[in-house]
Amino acid sequence: MKNSITVREGQNIFDVALQKYGSIEGALQLVKDNELKGWEVKEGTEITANGDVMDERVIRFYEENNVVPATKVEKVGGSFSNDFNKSFEVKQ
Repeated sequence: MKNSITVREGQNIFDVALQKYGSIEGALQLVKDNELKGWEVKEGTEITANGDVMDERVIRFYEENNVVPATKVEKVGGSFSNDFNKSFEVKQ
């Protein structure tokens, strides 16, 4: 297994774990091995994966189908203003 991977657009640490280890359980190992400060990784970051593969079937599926997991959700737009909060009035 190639030990490093470059984070692609839309990927987070869980996507990289799926791609390299076949399981999101590898995310903690990636954070530890790469001395990351959290779960977020920037596009273009080189990540080293030193752990053992957890589910070869998942990795094989991605490779055979030319799939790169990228599930990062961006906060864009929206219909709420900065005035929106959790307070509300209940009419009886």
